[in-house]
Amino acid sequence: MTGGEQGTATEVGHVSIDINGRPCECGNVGCLEQYCSAVAIHQEIVERGLVHGAESMSHQQACQALFAAAENGDANAQELVQRIGRYVGYGCVTIINAFNSRRIVIGDIVSHGGRILLDAACDVVERRVIPEVKDETTIVLSDMSPDATVTGAAAVAIEQLLSHPTLLTSRGESDESREPDEPSSTVP
Repeated sequence: MTGGEQGTATEVGHVSIDINGRPCECGNVGCLEQYCSAVAIHQEIVERGLVHGAESMSHQQACQALFAAAENGDANAQELVQRIGRYVGYGCVTIINAFNSRRIVIGDIVSHGGRILLDAACDVVERRVIPEVKDETTIVLSDMSPDATVTGAAAVAIEQLLSHPTLLTSRGESDESREPDEPSSTVP
């Protein structure tokens, strides 16, 4: 896993896939998350009127309703899920080209898009990645809960703190570097 200098190296949601695209809260335009995050999908569902009552649903509920409609043969829902899948595919292309990943796991609520979404993503990868590289990469849907990302992030943070307990001090100094009479600067 790559974290980068400030821990944001794998913020794939903020990779721009459309230089003339939708503005993002991060200050960029055309960020991947503007097209295939739960928030963006929910907004699309409401704008297209694809799910009755979507305005009052949570992002997760609206996405699940869309994915169920697509699985049940609703052509409009299937078209949107395929579109979302293509955007996920563009993200996968970026990951493959930047990191030469052996395995990409599509997670969060988007993974509930099922085979329709996965096939669309894999089709983009098939057309846009060097065959020798693509052939060594597997793309799968996570079967973990949508909260798994948050749980994983918390685990990484805890691991960092346990591996580097001096991160809990205000100046990053270990207790050994303080003078004997100097009080501990550990954050309560």
